[in-house]
Amino acid sequence: MLIDSKPPLEPPPYSTPAASSSAPSNVFTFKPAIPPSEARKVNMYTTSVSRDKIQGPMVVDPNMVLPETLLPPLTSGETVRPNLHLESQYGRVDSDVWVLDMQLNGDAKPKRVRLEFGGTYAGVHLRLHSLGNVPCDIAVDAAHNTTMLTLPHDFVGMITVRRSSYGKMKPLPLRVQQISDVGGDMRCFVGDISQIGEGLRSA
Repeated sequence: MLIDSKPPLEPPPYSTPAASSSAPSNVFTFKPAIPPSEARKVNMYTTSVSRDKIQGPMVVDPNMVLPETLLPPLTSGETVRPNLHLESQYGRVDSDVWVLDMQLNGDAKPKRVRLEFGGTYAGVHLRLHSLGNVPCDIAVDAAHNTTMLTLPHDFVGMITVRRSSYGKMKPLPLRVQQISDVGGDMRCFVGDISQIGEGLRSA
């Protein structure tokens, strides 16, 4: 359900999420909730399963430092290790996610937070309650099933929904405006475009 609240004058410090799916995809915004006490606090966390479901709340803490020897190796073609990667081939990914603020050091450029979610034949249903205080890249890929992505109610920015020729979408919420639809890639803007002004051209 869309919570149609007025977005802030400046876009929050996170970037465009990309949802990739050949099945119906929907994007909603909602009011954030407080993470439950049993939510796992993770960073650089990867789960990739075949038939099992991945579910439950998770809190991503980008300040958490883990020894490189404890981290899984980067996959082929992967150059940046995601802060959170959840993937199920035949099961389902259904999770509530919070990203904590990063501790900033003076004028040093903060590292981007990256969240990845995928399901080859599995549905991916995500509720992102907060995205922290630094740029956050979000990739959602469900090649042959439904993708449901729920954004924080104050999200302002571009989104891209990639689908095949047989993929369908329900009508877009009021705060989501379609910019283009070319070759199965539909680019939309969430929020009031007039508040972005010239900045939209570089999105």
